[in-house]
Amino acid sequence: MNHKRRVDQGLDEIMDPAAPRLHAITGMEAHAESPARRLQADLDEAFASDAKWPPRLTLGFLVVTCGVFWAALFVVLKAIFG
Repeated sequence: MNHKRRVDQGLDEIMDPAAPRLHAITGMEAHAESPARRLQADLDEAFASDAKWPPRLTLGFLVVTCGVFWAALFVVLKAIFG
């Protein structure tokens, strides 16, 4: 018991009493306006839109990107192995 008291007294000397204390957020504080919460709300609104690519455009994108990849791989392998 005496050891615990000495440790507690040592911590009191280390800690600055003027430093702000941490506390758990209450229900009212959780809804406080902040730039981070505003950004999250803006992103949620932006990604909630139903604007999607048409399937034909998606297929075209995949064909072009995969085609470019395989063509580049073929050219590199041909240059390496002759």
